[in-house]
Amino acid sequence: MTWAYWREDIDMAEMGLVDVPTFASRLYHGYTQYAKTLAEILPAAQKPRIAPVNLAFLLIHEENYSFWKNNLFGEDNFHPSPSGTYLAGCVIHATIFGQLPIHPPTLDMTIDSLWGKARAMQFSGEDLDLPTEDEALYLRWIAGRVVFDGDFPESLSLEEETQ
Repeated sequence: MTWAYWREDIDMAEMGLVDVPTFASRLYHGYTQYAKTLAEILPAAQKPRIAPVNLAFLLIHEENYSFWKNNLFGEDNFHPSPSGTYLAGCVIHATIFGQLPIHPPTLDMTIDSLWGKARAMQFSGEDLDLPTEDEALYLRWIAGRVVFDGDFPESLSLEEETQ
């Protein structure tokens, strides 16, 4: 489940998106409806699972707006930054494997060395800040809350809009 974002250079209201929680709610309902439809036609062994990356991003939007705005997105305010990528990876890993990735990634690796093997992620070639050790632990904690503890953002609308 992809994340909601907000861009000032696009008329988000024209798309019916008045704020980030509205955007996130629409994504949530779209993904859950798609999974429900697939579940009706697929064998039980192939029941779709949704990695709730959107919910993790929205939880940070609610609880730590400054971090959401300044750390989770790349320079285009759409694609994830290294921190946003790490959060998404933690959520996806937890959804697939039923546990959070080990931290640090290997016994002889620090969080900084993890990024040394990553490809460039910025359009301009400028480096975005990499998550610190504490930020990586925070993002990992958020992923665990969403995937395992069922923490649900309060601003997410559970009411599906009719068009």
